[in-house]
Amino acid sequence: MLFDKLRQIEERSNEIARILSDPAIFSQPAEYARLRKEHADTVEIVERFTEYRDVLRRIGEARHILAEGGDRELAEMAQAEVDELTGRQTALEEELKRLLLPRDPNEEKNVFLEIRAGAGGDEAALFAAELFAMYQRYSEGRGWRFEILEYADTGLGGLKDATAEITDRYLFPFYG
Repeated sequence: MLFDKLRQIEERSNEIARILSDPAIFSQPAEYARLRKEHADTVEIVERFTEYRDVLRRIGEARHILAEGGDRELAEMAQAEVDELTGRQTALEEELKRLLLPRDPNEEKNVFLEIRAGAGGDEAALFAAELFAMYQRYSEGRGWRFEILEYADTGLGGLKDATAEITDRYLFPFYG
């Protein structure tokens, strides 16, 4: 059943790619935008499914070598490949299941982060600066774009207030 769903998505992705390659689609901007978004939503699934099928094929080839017997060294290499690829197969199955889950409507929204030092003088300002830097490092570590829109410091390394915009395609876990 999972394979059937993945094949349907792959077929739909290929169909959309074919439609998008037709210059006539540019005369319909709304339809073009809708199809581009739908295609973008399927690309990662199709890539993982292609990789998954390749892993299954390679496992089958390695098991065929094992079944033939023959050279001991070749059999050891084939067994090592089966062991490695089986782990990758499991990881890909989990990733494909996650990718097939329905998306949250908030998933593609961006985040505005505002931090203001509260009562507490210099200590509150220093804490606010550390908190802002923590969010910035976290965002950049995830590969998200972190753009500082406003930053007012205290002159002692503290932060009066700051605003940043964090953008990426899937930010929902950040603020959800």
